[in-house]
Formats: sequence, C-alpha cells, structure tokens
Amino acid sequence: MSQYIGRGEPTTGLILGSLFGHSNVISQFIIFELMRPGDTNFYDDEIKKHKFDFKVNRLNKADLIVEVNYKHGPKADKKWNDIFIPLIHQADMIPVVVEDNNCKSLFKDKLHPITLGDWLDVLNALKTAGVEL
Repeated sequence: MSQYIGRGEPTTGLILGSLFGHSNVISQFIIFELMRPGDTNFYDDEIKKHKFDFKVNRLNKADLIVEVNYKHGPKADKKWNDIFIPLIHQADMIPVVVEDNNCKSLFKDKLHPITLGDWLDVLNALKTAGVEL
C-alpha cells in the first residue's frame, strides 16, 4: 500500500474490496482525473494534486469516492464542502466520508485484526452517504 495510507485506511480498503471486489477499488485516486479539461485552470496545484483515499467502481451504479478521516479543522472541512463534493457530484459519483468521530471501532488502533465493529463503521458511512449495496 502507498506510504500515504494512514490510520483506518488499510482496513477500510479491505472492507471496500470485500464489498465491491478488490479489483474495483482504486487507492490514492487523483482528483485531477475528475476535472473537466477547462476546469483545471480554476484550481491551484494543491487541489489538483489531491488524492482521494479510494475510488470504487460499480457496475451500473454511481461510482464512489471515499475519504477516510478527512474533515479535520475548518480549512479541510471548507475544501471538502466547497471544492471536492461539487467535483465529485459533477463527475456523477457519490462522496463517502469514513469519519473517525462517527466510528466506534475502526480508528481504535492503527493496526488491528478486522472486527465486526470495523465493518459496521464502514457500512454506516456508506449508508450515511446514501449508498445502496
């Protein structure tokens, strides 16, 4: 896995792979790939280089963009709400946040065996985003 994978991401990636098929889960998906050619001029390099934790390809359904433990602090929250969510929607995808404040198990320890609680945390994030399995 990438050196950028942080707390909760390996477990989330494994659970997403089990739900949607491991070949359908792309880690460290670059936001630039969501932008239309004319839109790239409107964003600074920091935005264009951002990598979402996961993109989940789904057959005959909207793909998912999944961020794990992202919305910390007002700057990150504003960037997520004002820039990333509109870009995700413009690409006809569904934004999903696996937020540590809403998880009871996933973020307890950096590395631990996958538990039923971890599954419930990821499933609840998908449900909150309106994802139908």
